[in-house]
Amino acid sequence: MIIYTNNKPKQSKKQRIASTELKKVQRSARKSLKSSKREYQPVLPQAYRENNIPSLGINSGNTLKKDKKEYTGDLIIGICQTHKSNAVPIINKEHAEDIAKMRR
Repeated sequence: MIIYTNNKPKQSKKQRIASTELKKVQRSARKSLKSSKREYQPVLPQAYRENNIPSLGINSGNTLKKDKKEYTGDLIIGICQTHKSNAVPIINKEHAEDIAKMRR
């Protein structure tokens, strides 16, 4: 028989003192942050600070436009959506009628 509990093990006196001291330090740190109201200063990488960002190069990379993919055949006369996003190609008129008569 297994019994599951959410009870935490009892802390020793040293652990309780240490945790209360830690909470006091955290509380005082939060208070000092609230009272100082400093502005955020982002840390920038060295390249940004010097305005010297290296370029990729002149002849590197390919920026040619891809050709558009388009169906140029005559076998498929259309596309039917039978259920949600299930696209079915229609080949002839009989096939289209069969799909139209189908039930879910």
